Amino acid sequence: MVVERLVDPMENSLRRSLAEQEWHTLHFVVHAQERRAAHYASIALEASDRRSKYLTAAYLALLIAGAGTVKLVVLQACEPASYSFETVGEALAKQGLAVVTAPPLAGTSQEVFVSKLYSCAATGLSPTEISRHLTAALAISDPGLAPVRVLSEHMDEPIFTDQRSHTSRVVVSSQSAPELWAGPTPLQNEVKRKWAAGEFDVFLCHNGADKPAVIRIGTQLKDAGVLPWLDVWELPPGQPWQPLLETQIGSIKSAAVFVGSAGLGPWQEQEMYGFLRRFTAHHLPVIPVLLPDAPSTPHLPIFLEAMTWVDFRSSDPDPLKQLIWGITGERGK
Repeated sequence: MVVERLVDPMENSLRRSLAEQEWHTLHFVVHAQERRAAHYASIALEASDRRSKYLTAAYLALLIAGAGTVKLVVLQACEPASYSFETVGEALAKQGLAVVTAPPLAGTSQEVFVSKLYSCAATGLSPTEISRHLTAALAISDPGLAPVRVLSEHMDEPIFTDQRSHTSRVVVSSQSAPELWAGPTPLQNEVKRKWAAGEFDVFLCHNGADKPAVIRIGTQLKDAGVLPWLDVWELPPGQPWQPLLETQIGSIKSAAVFVGSAGLGPWQEQEMYGFLRRFTAHHLPVIPVLLPDAPSTPHLPIFLEAMTWVDFRSSDPDPLKQLIWGITGERGK
């Protein structure tokens, strides 16, 4: 992901940047004006004399759509009074763009919003799925926030559709575990054999708000021949999940406890305590895993602080190899 800040927030600077680079996302943090009854709205950029220059919704929509490569526009308010993006958002959505509108955010809420939004988009999720994950994550970090809105004329289609995102979406939507393995490679066959025998290598313990990132890591583990147990893949619809979960906790060889920007969820903490009681008795590993959007100084429960963690915020050492080493006890090359 490449991020560039528009140092001079002027229309000409925006036009020049759109002409020189193939940008996929524009993230505005701006003031807005709206007269809903007149169906008129605008956002404020700077003029050459540093005064405000208002771009109407229709003008902004044509300007961005003309770039051709932009798929996602984020409209974030500077202050509570300027959170009025409905008309602008609708105008952009009519041009085929996905639009996220957000209230003023700061501190942890801002960090949760940005990291969750872009991790979900990069995973290949649809606007509907992104809306659900943003709402859940922000409800945990700041329950009193005004709602985040997601608009698109194609709410159930992914915003970005590269090959990796497509693969991730297939895994997310699949309800039949045998369908998760499409190829006949030796590692895939080994994972399929383990699944048929119920021999899960690791339980993926996570906050529901972090599910997209955990699904991605779980898919990478399977590609490496490691079989994870993840609720969306293993819990059949229409059956009580607690007895099934308790059965798996009694037979899985290790656990990975994921910590992201949303922190630990209540059920996640209960799962951890159950694992720790069992794993302490049997000397089995419980591995703290910091997701890419985890805070710079993550808050870990005391019983996890003493354990060596795996850090997906860094690429060196390779976090996936570190996680596999912790699960299998075999250090890869």
